[in-house]
Amino acid sequence: MLAACTARRLAAVAAAAASATASASAPCGWMRRAAASSAAAAATSTSTSTSPYVQGQVIGTQREYFYYVDHNGFLFLDDSRMKNFTSCLKDKKFLDFFFRRLKPNTTSRNPDFPFVSLCGREVNFVRCDDLPIVYHTLEEGEAAQEGANNNGNSNSSGSQSSGSDAHFVYGGTLKVPFQPDKLCMLESGRLYHPAPAPFNLALVASHLALSLSKSMTFGATTTLHYRGKDYPVAADLSAYIDKEAERLGE
Repeated sequence: MLAACTARRLAAVAAAAASATASASAPCGWMRRAAASSAAAAATSTSTSTSPYVQGQVIGTQREYFYYVDHNGFLFLDDSRMKNFTSCLKDKKFLDFFFRRLKPNTTSRNPDFPFVSLCGREVNFVRCDDLPIVYHTLEEGEAAQEGANNNGNSNSSGSQSSGSDAHFVYGGTLKVPFQPDKLCMLESGRLYHPAPAPFNLALVASHLALSLSKSMTFGATTTLHYRGKDYPVAADLSAYIDKEAERLGE
Protein backbone atom coordinates (compact mmCIF):
# COMPACT_ATOMS: atom_id res chain seq x y z
CA MET A 1 0.00 0.00 0.00
CA LEU A 2 2.89 2.36 0.82
CA ALA A 3 4.44 1.70 -2.58
CA ALA A 4 1.12 2.41 -4.30
CA CYS A 5 0.69 5.67 -2.35
CA THR A 6 4.22 6.74 -3.27
CA ALA A 7 3.61 5.92 -6.92
CA ARG A 8 0.38 7.93 -6.98
CA ARG A 9 1.96 10.99 -5.38
CA LEU A 10 5.02 10.85 -7.63
CA ALA A 11 2.69 10.53 -10.60
CA ALA A 12 0.83 13.65 -9.44
CA VAL A 13 4.08 15.60 -9.14
CA ALA A 14 5.22 14.37 -12.55
CA ALA A 15 1.86 15.34 -14.06
CA ALA A 16 2.17 18.82 -12.59
CA ALA A 17 5.67 19.10 -14.06
CA ALA A 18 4.44 17.90 -17.45
CA SER A 19 1.67 20.49 -17.50
CA ALA A 20 4.31 23.17 -16.99
CA THR A 21 5.90 22.33 -20.35
CA ALA A 22 2.64 21.23 -22.18
CA SER A 23 4.26 44.46 -29.37
CA ALA A 24 4.07 46.31 -26.35
CA SER A 25 7.06 47.76 -24.60
CA ALA A 26 8.22 46.82 -21.13
CA PRO A 27 7.75 49.64 -18.59
CA CYS A 28 10.05 52.21 -17.10
CA GLY A 29 12.51 53.69 -19.53
CA TRP A 30 15.75 51.77 -19.18
CA MET A 31 13.78 48.59 -18.50
CA ARG A 32 12.15 48.90 -21.91
CA ARG A 33 15.60 48.64 -23.46
CA ALA A 34 16.73 45.92 -21.06
CA ALA A 35 13.77 43.73 -21.94
CA ALA A 36 13.60 44.70 -25.63
CA SER A 37 14.76 41.39 -27.07
CA SER A 38 12.30 39.37 -25.00
CA ALA A 39 9.47 41.77 -25.72
CA ALA A 40 10.22 41.59 -29.42
CA ALA A 41 9.93 37.81 -29.31
CA ALA A 42 6.65 38.10 -27.45
CA ALA A 43 5.32 40.67 -29.91
CA THR A 44 5.62 38.24 -32.80
CA SER A 45 2.96 36.06 -31.20
CA THR A 46 0.77 38.78 -29.67
CA SER A 47 -2.82 39.41 -30.61
CA THR A 48 -4.84 42.27 -29.12
CA SER A 49 -8.02 41.61 -31.10
CA THR A 50 -9.76 39.91 -28.17
CA SER A 51 -8.01 41.76 -25.33
CA PRO A 52 -10.15 44.09 -23.20
CA TYR A 53 -7.19 46.49 -23.00
CA VAL A 54 -4.35 47.91 -25.07
CA GLN A 55 -0.81 47.48 -23.81
CA GLY A 56 0.49 50.90 -22.81
CA GLN A 57 -2.96 52.49 -22.68
CA VAL A 58 -3.13 55.82 -20.87
CA ILE A 59 -5.88 56.21 -18.27
CA GLY A 60 -5.82 59.64 -16.68
CA THR A 61 -2.21 60.24 -15.70
CA GLN A 62 -1.27 56.54 -15.65
CA ARG A 63 0.05 54.25 -18.35
CA GLU A 64 -1.04 50.63 -17.98
CA TYR A 65 0.66 47.37 -18.95
CA PHE A 66 -0.58 43.82 -18.44
CA TYR A 67 1.43 40.73 -17.50
CA TYR A 68 1.00 37.05 -16.73
CA VAL A 69 3.06 34.74 -14.46
CA ASP A 70 2.86 31.02 -15.23
CA HIS A 71 3.56 28.10 -12.88
CA ASN A 72 7.20 28.02 -13.95
CA GLY A 73 7.62 31.59 -12.73
CA PHE A 74 7.99 32.89 -16.29
CA LEU A 75 6.75 36.45 -16.85
CA PHE A 76 4.94 37.28 -20.09
CA LEU A 77 3.09 40.14 -21.66
CA ASP A 78 -0.43 39.02 -20.90
CA ASP A 79 -1.62 39.14 -24.51
CA SER A 80 1.20 36.97 -25.84
CA ARG A 81 -0.55 34.23 -27.75
CA MET A 82 2.25 31.71 -27.16
CA LYS A 83 3.62 31.58 -23.65
CA ASN A 84 6.85 29.61 -23.46
CA PHE A 85 10.51 30.12 -22.66
CA THR A 86 11.08 31.83 -26.01
CA SER A 87 8.52 34.57 -25.40
CA CYS A 88 8.98 35.18 -21.67
CA LEU A 89 10.86 38.19 -20.32
CA LYS A 90 14.37 37.14 -19.35
CA ASP A 91 16.42 40.18 -18.32
CA LYS A 92 17.31 39.53 -14.67
CA LYS A 93 17.62 43.19 -13.72
CA PHE A 94 14.18 43.88 -15.13
CA LEU A 95 12.68 40.82 -13.41
CA ASP A 96 14.16 41.78 -10.04
CA PHE A 97 12.86 45.35 -10.39
CA PHE A 98 9.42 44.05 -11.36
CA PHE A 99 9.02 41.42 -8.64
CA ARG A 100 10.42 43.63 -5.85
CA ARG A 101 7.52 46.01 -6.47
CA LEU A 102 4.83 43.36 -6.81
CA LYS A 103 1.92 43.69 -4.40
CA PRO A 104 -1.84 43.06 -4.24
CA ASN A 105 -3.96 45.23 -6.53
CA THR A 106 -5.83 47.59 -4.23
CA THR A 107 -6.78 49.96 -7.04
CA SER A 108 -10.24 50.04 -8.56
CA ARG A 109 -8.79 49.21 -11.97
CA ASN A 110 -8.70 45.84 -13.76
CA PRO A 111 -9.97 43.51 -11.01
CA ASP A 112 -9.17 40.49 -13.18
CA PHE A 113 -5.51 41.28 -12.48
CA PRO A 114 -5.16 40.81 -8.69
CA PHE A 115 -1.58 42.13 -8.45
CA VAL A 116 0.32 45.24 -9.51
CA SER A 117 3.94 46.26 -9.89
CA LEU A 118 4.35 50.02 -9.81
CA CYS A 119 6.92 52.12 -11.62
CA GLY A 120 6.29 55.82 -11.27
CA ARG A 121 3.20 56.65 -13.29
CA GLU A 122 3.24 53.27 -14.97
CA VAL A 123 1.07 50.53 -13.47
CA ASN A 124 1.81 46.95 -14.41
CA PHE A 125 -1.23 44.76 -13.77
CA VAL A 126 -0.45 41.10 -13.14
CA ARG A 127 -2.45 37.89 -13.15
CA CYS A 128 -1.07 34.40 -12.66
CA ASP A 129 -1.70 30.71 -13.20
CA ASP A 130 -1.48 29.97 -9.46
CA LEU A 131 0.53 32.40 -7.31
CA PRO A 132 2.57 35.45 -8.36
CA ILE A 133 5.75 34.34 -6.58
CA VAL A 134 7.21 31.15 -8.05
CA TYR A 135 10.54 29.66 -6.96
CA HIS A 136 12.36 28.34 -10.01
CA THR A 137 15.77 27.47 -8.56
CA LEU A 138 17.18 26.05 -5.32
CA GLU A 139 20.71 27.29 -4.64
CA GLU A 140 22.85 25.63 -1.99
CA GLY A 141 26.19 26.40 -0.38
CA GLU A 142 28.24 29.42 -1.38
CA ALA A 143 26.13 30.12 -4.46
CA ALA A 144 23.10 30.64 -2.26
CA GLN A 145 24.84 33.32 -0.22
CA GLU A 146 25.76 35.54 -3.17
CA GLY A 147 23.31 38.41 -3.36
CA ALA A 148 20.95 36.93 -0.75
CA ASN A 149 21.21 40.01 1.44
CA ASN A 150 20.48 42.31 -1.51
CA ASN A 151 17.01 40.91 -2.01
CA GLY A 152 15.04 43.85 -0.63
CA ASN A 153 12.48 41.44 0.85
CA SER A 154 12.52 39.60 4.15
CA ASN A 155 11.37 36.04 4.67
CA SER A 156 7.78 36.05 5.82
CA SER A 157 8.15 33.40 8.50
CA GLY A 158 10.75 35.28 10.51
CA SER A 159 12.82 32.12 11.04
CA GLN A 160 15.22 29.91 9.15
CA SER A 161 15.18 26.13 9.45
CA SER A 162 18.20 24.23 10.71
CA GLY A 163 20.71 23.56 7.97
CA SER A 164 19.12 25.98 5.51
CA ASP A 165 21.96 27.97 4.04
CA ALA A 166 20.13 27.09 0.83
CA HIS A 167 17.92 29.64 -0.89
CA PHE A 168 14.96 29.57 -3.24
CA VAL A 169 15.30 31.95 -6.21
CA TYR A 170 12.46 33.82 -7.91
CA GLY A 171 12.20 36.60 -10.46
CA GLY A 172 15.73 37.07 -11.76
CA THR A 173 18.05 36.72 -8.75
CA LEU A 174 15.80 37.44 -5.74
CA LYS A 175 16.28 34.93 -2.92
CA VAL A 176 14.65 33.72 0.29
CA PRO A 177 15.95 31.08 2.72
CA PHE A 178 14.78 27.57 1.96
CA GLN A 179 12.87 26.18 4.95
CA PRO A 180 12.54 22.42 4.50
CA ASP A 181 10.11 22.15 7.41
CA LYS A 182 7.69 24.65 5.84
CA LEU A 183 6.77 22.81 2.65
CA CYS A 184 3.23 21.86 1.71
CA MET A 185 2.29 19.45 -1.08
CA LEU A 186 -1.30 19.14 -2.25
CA GLU A 187 -2.87 16.10 -3.88
CA SER A 188 -2.44 17.86 -7.22
CA GLY A 189 1.33 17.46 -6.77
CA ARG A 190 1.92 21.20 -6.48
CA LEU A 191 4.41 22.22 -3.81
CA TYR A 192 4.25 25.43 -1.75
CA HIS A 193 6.62 27.30 0.56
CA PRO A 194 6.47 30.57 2.55
CA ALA A 195 6.90 33.74 0.51
CA PRO A 196 8.48 37.14 1.22
CA ALA A 197 6.25 40.00 2.34
CA PRO A 198 3.71 41.20 1.36
CA PHE A 199 2.81 37.67 0.30
CA ASN A 200 2.33 34.68 2.54
CA LEU A 201 2.79 31.75 0.19
CA ALA A 202 4.72 30.93 -2.98
CA LEU A 203 4.56 28.14 -5.52
CA VAL A 204 7.55 25.89 -6.17
CA ALA A 205 7.97 25.49 -9.95
CA SER A 206 6.90 22.07 -11.21
CA HIS A 207 10.36 20.98 -12.37
CA LEU A 208 11.82 21.92 -8.97
CA ALA A 209 8.98 20.22 -7.10
CA LEU A 210 9.62 17.07 -9.12
CA SER A 211 13.31 17.19 -8.19
CA LEU A 212 12.53 17.62 -4.47
CA SER A 213 9.92 14.84 -4.57
CA LYS A 214 12.71 12.37 -5.35
CA SER A 215 13.89 12.96 -1.76
CA MET A 216 10.44 12.39 -0.28
CA THR A 217 8.66 9.32 1.04
CA PHE A 218 4.88 9.14 0.83
CA GLY A 219 2.40 7.39 3.07
CA ALA A 220 0.03 8.48 5.82
CA THR A 221 2.33 11.51 5.98
CA THR A 222 4.87 12.85 3.53
CA THR A 223 8.49 13.32 4.61
CA LEU A 224 11.32 15.20 2.95
CA HIS A 225 14.80 13.75 3.52
CA TYR A 226 17.20 16.69 3.33
CA ARG A 227 20.82 16.90 4.49
CA GLY A 228 20.50 13.90 6.74
CA LYS A 229 17.30 15.07 8.45
CA ASP A 230 13.64 14.26 7.98
CA TYR A 231 11.07 17.05 7.63
CA PRO A 232 7.30 16.53 7.54
CA VAL A 233 5.57 17.97 4.48
CA ALA A 234 2.13 19.42 5.16
CA ALA A 235 -0.80 18.13 3.13
CA ASP A 236 -3.01 21.23 3.23
CA LEU A 237 -2.71 25.00 3.34
CA SER A 238 -4.69 25.58 6.55
CA ALA A 239 -1.64 26.80 8.48
CA TYR A 240 -0.88 29.39 5.80
CA ILE A 241 -4.51 30.49 5.57
CA ASP A 242 -4.74 30.89 9.36
CA LYS A 243 -1.49 32.85 9.37
CA GLU A 244 -2.72 35.19 6.63
CA ALA A 245 -6.01 35.78 8.47
CA GLU A 246 -4.04 36.63 11.62
CA ARG A 247 -1.83 39.03 9.65
CA LEU A 248 -4.90 40.80 8.27
CA GLY A 249 -6.50 40.96 11.70
CA GLU A 250 -9.45 38.80 10.71
